Amino acid sequence: MAGPYVMARESPPLRAGHPLLVVCVTVFPCYPLCGHSTQDTDNHGTDNQDSEAAMAILLDHTIVPAHDNEASAKFFAHIFGLDYAGTVSHFAPVRLNESLVLDFDTQRTFEPHHYAFKVSEPEFEAIFQRVKDDGIAYGSGPRTPDNMAINYRNGGRGFYFKDPNGHLLEVLTA
Repeated sequence: MAGPYVMARESPPLRAGHPLLVVCVTVFPCYPLCGHSTQDTDNHGTDNQDSEAAMAILLDHTIVPAHDNEASAKFFAHIFGLDYAGTVSHFAPVRLNESLVLDFDTQRTFEPHHYAFKVSEPEFEAIFQRVKDDGIAYGSGPRTPDNMAINYRNGGRGFYFKDPNGHLLEVLTA
């Protein structure tokens, strides 16, 4: 029995050095590819061959380049109040939630990235307090990551700070 096919595409970077990955996925019946008739439901397993359905997509893991993978994972886990259990192969993974892992990977050279994390108000307070307690410069915007102020956008709060690798981390509540 032929099943639905998945077609995906990536967006190009917005500008040099600032990659943006957007994956658009559409699930559609196989008949445009296999030549089956739209009336041939026995070969497709569905009665509505012309409908397209959006597919739920979850980011499972991503590689975060680092000068020292273990030190970076420990820093991140500490600031965000998460556990770090040690390396797995050449990665230093930190699980953010049930569906996402950041795999810190030691690399000699890399471009700094921007990572934004939406959190609850209590999580924001705890993360912000750890940033202040550790004497880390923070700021209200991506171009002012060290002005020692927070922002109040979209009815919530947010701030930016740099990790030891130069990645710009953003914490926001809305």
